[in-house]
Parts: sequence; C-alpha cells; structure tokens
Amino acid sequence: LKKRCYSCFRIPSITVNPKTGTLHAFAEARRGEVDGSHCPDIPDARLAYKRSVDGGASWSPLRILQEVEGRCRSQPTPVFDNVTGTLLVAFNDNCNDFQRGNPTTPHLTSSADDGLTWSNATPMAVVSLTTRLEPHPLSAHHL
Repeated sequence: LKKRCYSCFRIPSITVNPKTGTLHAFAEARRGEVDGSHCPDIPDARLAYKRSVDGGASWSPLRILQEVEGRCRSQPTPVFDNVTGTLLVAFNDNCNDFQRGNPTTPHLTSSADDGLTWSNATPMAVVSLTTRLEPHPLSAHHL
C-alpha cells in the first residue's frame, strides 16, 4: 500500500444522514507545496472522506474516494436523498484540465449503505468552455 502524504485539506463539506444521524465529512486532500496561505490543487487533489456514528466524538480513518492516479478530483458536494437514504456526492473530475483551459466534467458517486461502500463514479454532463457547471459544497442540501 502506497503511503500518501497530504500537505493540506481544502473545500470542506459535511452533512448528516437524517435517518441514522451519521456525519459524513468531505474535503480536497492536496499534495502540492504549501507556501504561506496558498494550498495548490496541483499536482493533484483527492476526495478525502471520514464518517462519524457518534455525533463527531470519533471519526473513521481517512479514506480517499474515486482515486485515479494523475487526475485531480475536486469540490466534493454531498446531498442526501431523504426518500431512499442514499448519499450522493457530486465532484469535478480533473481540475488540472480546467487550469489549462479545458473543460472539467462533473461526476457523481453514491453510497446506499451510509458511506461504507461507494459506487463507481459516472460523468454527469459534458461542460463546454463557455459554461461552467461546477459542484460546490455551499450548494449542497437534502433532496
């Protein structure tokens, strides 16, 4: 198992499963060189995840979701489907492309078992250079 060292965590989001009370916390785990107040996306950002079943008194070990070597995965945005209890997480795939002027593609992953296992990520839409559809934690809510 390759050891991962992250220099900083950015863009945090947290949500609670309304049926179980489980807390789900997400952030970008970044490995770029930190210089003062800057925590860069490059060379990559990963989707960091932890969960708590006791109201935040303790947390699971850090997990990296939907990791693809050499790709930047950013802006994790969790939303619960209150009917099914499914946790959906939208995120951007390959922010490195966006920084080079190419479009990113929003992706979606989900968990039907309160964050224990996750579906494979699937693209949500193709984004043109003139339109920027970007998941963002501040837009998360319950369906």
